[in-house]
Amino acid sequence: MKNKSYLGGLISLLLGLTIGLSLITAIYIFLIYFQAHIIQAIIYSLFSTLPGLLIIVVLEFIIISIDENKKQTKLLEDILKKLDD
Repeated sequence: MKNKSYLGGLISLLLGLTIGLSLITAIYIFLIYFQAHIIQAIIYSLFSTLPGLLIIVVLEFIIISIDENKKQTKLLEDILKKLDD
């Protein structure tokens, strides 16, 4: 199990909440517009999930950038140790 920082845990929680809310919104919109027309219901449910999907992409980008910063910091510390020796 990896040690996660407080920020990483918070971002993971927000990521899970966003995925859940996107799915619930898509199902809800689909059921509302299903009575009118099935194609219209599919299109509206897809459009309703776009903001949630955008938030998911942004949160994933934040997680990746945090991990990359940790790797870069570790690499720079190793280089500094080798230069000091």
